[in-house]
Amino acid sequence: MSGRVELPELSVEYNNGVRIAARRCREKGQPNGTIMMAATSVWLPHHYHTVFQFLTDVNKRTQWDVMSCISPVHKIAHISNGIHPGNNISIIQPFIPSENNAIIIQESFIDSVGSYIVYAPSDFDAINVVINGGDPSTIPVLPSGFVVCGDGRESMMSNSSIAPSIFGGAAGSVTDQLL
Repeated sequence: MSGRVELPELSVEYNNGVRIAARRCREKGQPNGTIMMAATSVWLPHHYHTVFQFLTDVNKRTQWDVMSCISPVHKIAHISNGIHPGNNISIIQPFIPSENNAIIIQESFIDSVGSYIVYAPSDFDAINVVINGGDPSTIPVLPSGFVVCGDGRESMMSNSSIAPSIFGGAAGSVTDQLL
């Protein structure tokens, strides 16, 4: 990033720290001003498929997504982009009475290596501009998301009789979050 400001690592228990960066932005397709970014990695005691299913389940979104405002959400559009049913692009609408025009655009993907879920808030008017042939670079998009992959313990456990006792017998996943 040009013009970025790196801030020191913040130590948080059970993760590899939080990284924060800031930059000024005047580019098309992004809001004019300062953009703050934060990223962290966390080990979870669940297989990455389980974590992916949790993060892509619209019925569980209120448990982790502040954009849903602790209100139900529903998927209003779904476009598959792969063989796995989890590989898709979705338009999700949170029920926010004061903002009935708000939507979330999300892409999710999973394969044998790991998965990602990337999402960004938008509104119906912006989507209609693109649908009607308008320039998509004029729509500000500030994505957030997760990258989830196995922690390597599953393959180690299958290749060693010692591994289950060393690792407590459970494989997990490493989840990186970008805000």
